[in-house]
Amino acid sequence: MDEVAEANADARAGMPRPDEAADAAELVAAMRRLKNWSGHSYRELERRAAAAGDALPRSTVTLALTRDTLPREDMLAAFVRACGGDDDQVRCWITARRRIAGAGRTGPDPAVRVEELPRRPDTAYRGVRRLVAALTVVVAVVGAVAVFALVENEANRTAPAGSDPAPGPPVMDLPPPDERLLRTPPPAPAGAPTVLYVGETIARQTRNALAYFVHRTGRGAVVATEQPGSAICDHLGGTPNSSVPATRRLPAMIRSVRPRVVVMQFWGHSSEYTPCTGGARPDRDDYYHRYWNDAHQAVRQITEAARQAGIPRPRVVWVLQPPDAGDPDRVRRLNQDVYTTVAHAHQDLTSDAGWQLSTAAHGGPPIPDGRHRSPQFSPCTPDERRHGYCTHPRMDGGMAQLYRKTDDRKLHLCLTSAILDPQPCDSRSPGVIRYARTIAATATAALE
Repeated sequence: MDEVAEANADARAGMPRPDEAADAAELVAAMRRLKNWSGHSYRELERRAAAAGDALPRSTVTLALTRDTLPREDMLAAFVRACGGDDDQVRCWITARRRIAGAGRTGPDPAVRVEELPRRPDTAYRGVRRLVAALTVVVAVVGAVAVFALVENEANRTAPAGSDPAPGPPVMDLPPPDERLLRTPPPAPAGAPTVLYVGETIARQTRNALAYFVHRTGRGAVVATEQPGSAICDHLGGTPNSSVPATRRLPAMIRSVRPRVVVMQFWGHSSEYTPCTGGARPDRDDYYHRYWNDAHQAVRQITEAARQAGIPRPRVVWVLQPPDAGDPDRVRRLNQDVYTTVAHAHQDLTSDAGWQLSTAAHGGPPIPDGRHRSPQFSPCTPDERRHGYCTHPRMDGGMAQLYRKTDDRKLHLCLTSAILDPQPCDSRSPGVIRYARTIAATATAALE
């Protein structure tokens, strides 16, 4: 073995391995350790993969490392290679993935032969993939109604009622803020890239917590523009009768604050307070058509405003909403058919902050359709116990109250009602912290 090979072997000897991973969450945790061990940013991993002939978009890696679901084999192989692994390491990771995927089936653990390792795509195929991605964006813009109907039918076929997207907790190991820091978050580092937070009621409730987490990382500076009760169309340039001043709408904000990332937080309001939605109701398809069109228009206006400002087009993060106790299917369709679809069409990101406020976050045996069920109480995390946010420590082993007891729709997170709003709050709820921590994890990853 020559000196270079020996050096590489010595370096790889300390690589994190997935041998003890028992489930998808532990495998993804091992992937996060591997990324940290490699020392490479998401952007560097994408470049290294491309140089090796692999396709590894940093948006794909970001999403994979913030969810507790098994990654695709080809993505996992490309990721391990980009982190410095050779065929032996790739084989080890693929074997672990197949073992976890096959848990509960009879038969021995699957062995992976060298010839079975996911192969790097050839140049022609990568060119086709880029062409298909470009055509997807064009079709999304030109054929809005037709494509929406196609996506809606496909979603109904592949994601029936009762299924969960199975996201996992975010990756951000920072202590939660106390009430003093929620009132006045720490300042952002000088010269940090901007994260523009755009939204409505939930955005107002979570803006300070988001600023706390992002600023504490030292990676970004949060600027928020929110209007309670607003819809996406209220924030678009050229919308008549909007409650949002022109200087605070998307085109003006992009040109003035020049963000690196734009986070879009919209619960899905449509009422007399949002005339731009045309009074569309969630029990009719035109509600989802309108939000879908407005979301695409938001991305187009962000892109054009960035061009005018002479800056790269910001990454857009669409926040997936928490359950609606009064209409669970509304949030399911809004998250799947609108926000996730638009993010994929424009190669942007989603942040499933709403999962943290759902029954699916309870842990333990899966609850049917838990992602779209809204609990009044949720099991306390160790972090919440340590920092005084476990509101009912003697209830079922420790439970946290997420909303005011009188909030039938479960829209107002209790903790910030005591800090930012005049409405009375009957609990020191950690809901706002769970929600903002998830968004912060996605936004800071997108800054790399």
